[in-house]
Amino acid sequence: MKNLLLFCALVCTAFANAQVDVNLLIHHTFDGQTSVLNTPGFTRNNEEIKITRVQYYVTRISVIHDGNQETAISDDTVALINVEDGISTTIELGEVNATNLEGVKFHIGVYSPVNSGNPSLYPQGHPLAPHNPSMHWGWAAGYRFVAFEGVAGTNFSQLWQFHGLGDANYFETQDLMTATTTINGVETFEINADYKSALNGLYVSQGLISHGDNGEAKKVLQNFSNSVFYPTAIASTEDVTTPATELVVFPNPSTNGNVNITATKEISTLYVYDAKGQIISEVNLENQKETQIQLKDKGVYFIKVLDIDGVLTTRKLIY
Repeated sequence: MKNLLLFCALVCTAFANAQVDVNLLIHHTFDGQTSVLNTPGFTRNNEEIKITRVQYYVTRISVIHDGNQETAISDDTVALINVEDGISTTIELGEVNATNLEGVKFHIGVYSPVNSGNPSLYPQGHPLAPHNPSMHWGWAAGYRFVAFEGVAGTNFSQLWQFHGLGDANYFETQDLMTATTTINGVETFEINADYKSALNGLYVSQGLISHGDNGEAKKVLQNFSNSVFYPTAIASTEDVTTPATELVVFPNPSTNGNVNITATKEISTLYVYDAKGQIISEVNLENQKETQIQLKDKGVYFIKVLDIDGVLTTRKLIY
């Protein structure tokens, strides 16, 4: 009898979850704009810049599901993100044994010992094969984890460059907790990457070049891991076809916790999430276009509005 019960338990566990095809979709932005490269914008230090190059590796991805369980995606899933290729990048994660998909996280860079391998051994077109411009630093140091470049200063005459690398700087992102959206029949984690945040704490108006595994280059890698990426969706089971509402959140960053929110379409519901993806406030606005919120604690938040057409729009907020 005990053996029968054990067998039933094992069978029930095996069939509790199902194989789900999953993708990761990264939307590229600069200060809320979908046009990232060669577009004037301002850093958090109010320096006007243009970004000319954004390339980085995404590896060792994990899917969070069914009560914070983690499933690691195969190490063979290596993505070289190049913002020049388009306004978004899709990474196919394959099938995951899960019932409730809850979030995703990943590393920036190339893991050891692959990082010290020979790029010429990979077939042409592979993310780890030689590229132009090069993403490989050298035999000892390995790959550039991030290549982030642009111009600043008067008439954009000052060049700035950050090439971050090094096994010690193989950083993992925070848990990006978000429900999936069904896109072309595949459960898809949608996240935003705001490359403005990659320059947090850095000044580039006089020009700045940092290549290597320390200093400002390391700071950029840290910013990529903890500030650049944030989730875009709360929940959706339909393919997304309606454009998002234009949403202004100001001041951002907020110095006193008071934040004004203005939208181009009427807002049905306003959500405020903390950095861990936990909801801290939900307000029915009865189709208003403007409102104000008061934050108590300093930190990173995500403002999400559901408009009258049922479209969800997200903005990152810092206090």
